[in-house]
Amino acid sequence: MGSQIGHLDPRQDQKAAIGGDLMEMVSALLLRPTDKAIPNANRIVFVAGGHHANVGGTLVVLDPSRTTYDPTSGEDRFDSLEQLTPEVCFAEAEGWPKSYFYSPWPLSENYFLVSFSHDPLPGGYTGVHRDTETGIYYFDRFGNFELLYRKNGISSVYPIPLMPRFKPPVLAGLAQTELEGEDEGEFLLADVTNSLLPMPTGRPIKRLRVIQLLPKSRTDNASNPCIGHPDQANARMLLGTVPVEDDGSAYFRAPARKPLYFQAVDETGRAVQGMRTVVYLQPGERRSCAGCHEPFGAIAPMRRLAAAQRPPSIIEPGPDGTKPFCYPRLVQPVLDKHCISCHDGSSGPDKSPLVLTGEPDGRFSKSYDNLMPYLRWPSDTVTRPGKLGADISPLTEILTGLTHRKYAELPDEQVRALYIWLDSNVPFFGTYEEDDLQAQRLGLAVVPPPLQ
Repeated sequence: MGSQIGHLDPRQDQKAAIGGDLMEMVSALLLRPTDKAIPNANRIVFVAGGHHANVGGTLVVLDPSRTTYDPTSGEDRFDSLEQLTPEVCFAEAEGWPKSYFYSPWPLSENYFLVSFSHDPLPGGYTGVHRDTETGIYYFDRFGNFELLYRKNGISSVYPIPLMPRFKPPVLAGLAQTELEGEDEGEFLLADVTNSLLPMPTGRPIKRLRVIQLLPKSRTDNASNPCIGHPDQANARMLLGTVPVEDDGSAYFRAPARKPLYFQAVDETGRAVQGMRTVVYLQPGERRSCAGCHEPFGAIAPMRRLAAAQRPPSIIEPGPDGTKPFCYPRLVQPVLDKHCISCHDGSSGPDKSPLVLTGEPDGRFSKSYDNLMPYLRWPSDTVTRPGKLGADISPLTEILTGLTHRKYAELPDEQVRALYIWLDSNVPFFGTYEEDDLQAQRLGLAVVPPPLQ
C-alpha cells in the first residue's frame, strides 16, 4: 500500500482549513444520502459536491458536536468540518475538480472505502458533458490510496462490506403511545423569541404558519415548470396556522412524513421570522425545539410552558388559494374587488397606468407581471428577523399607506391574505403537473397528488 494514484498527493494525517467565501461554501456543501456515520466516532463522512454538477468532490468529515452559527451573519461556521482530501478542490466554490471522490464508506476514523474518478467532474456547469468512470479504492489518513476494483466502461460505486462489524445500538423510540398508528405527530416549541439573530421589538408573535413543500414531480430542471417570479422556486401549500402563547410557546399536531417549515407571524399577519430548511415528523412522533433559529446548544427555559398545559392545537386552514398556492384564487379576487376600478388599463380621472386585471399574459397574468417591481423575496443565505417578504416588499407600504387608502382600504382579512402570499415567495402556481397548471391559470382549484 502507499501508492500514489493519478494526481493525488496523499499526505500523512492531513488536516486542512476550509478557505474561500463562506456564502459560496454554504451553497456548495451538500449532504447526500451517501453520507455515512463513522463507526464509534459520532462523526459523519461525506462528499462536498457542487450544487450544479454531478455529486462528486472532496471528502469531508463533520463533527456535529462542534457545529455552530456565526453570531453576526447567522451562517454556519466551519469549525466542525475537516477536509480529508485537500488536493481535490471544493466543487463550484473553488472551481470544478479535475478528479473527484464519490460514495465513501467509513471503516473507522482512519480507514475508508471510497469511489474515485481520474476524470474531471461532469455536469451542466462544469464544461464536461460526457460520462465519467469511477473505481473502488481503499483510502486512509496515512497516505495510502490503493485500487481495489476498476473496470473500463462502467462506474464502480457504493462499496459496502459484506460482513457486519457490530450490531448498531437500538435507539429509544420517539413514538407516543397515544399517537401510535396515527398519520400525525406533535411539535412543542418552547419560546419563539429565542433566536440567534435578535427579533425586532414591538412585534409579538401570535401565530405560527405551517407550510408544506411539494416534491418535484415531472422534471429535474429546478426552473421547469416555472412557479413564479423567483428562480428555481418550489411549489408549496399553506396547511394553516396555530396559536403562540404569550410566553412564546406553541404546541400543535401536524401531518407526518411531510416536508414542513414554519413562519412566526405577528398580530398584523406578517411573518417576522421563517425557516429555510424543512422538518419531518414520523407517525406518532413528538418533537420539540428551544426557539426559532436558536443558537446551537440552546436549552428550553426552566419554566412551565403555557402551551404544554393544554391539549395540542389543531392547524386552522388558511384562505382559499393557499392549499396549494394559486395566485388567481388567492390574490386576483382581492385585486378585482378593490383595485381594478383604478387599475383596469383605461384612461381618465383617478386611473392608473398600472394594469392589475387578471387576463393571461404569457405564462402568468397581467397583474402578476405588472406587480413584479413592487415585490421582494428573501435571497440571503439565512432569513433575518423582520426581513421576510411582506416586510421588504414595496407593495406592503403601498397597501397600508394613507395615499392609497383614500382610494381603496382593504379589509383586514384580505390584507392578511396578501401578506401570506408575499411571505411565501409570491408564487403564481402551486403545482408542477401540466393539467393542473392550466387549471390554476384559469383560477380552478386543484388537489395535490396523494403522495404529497
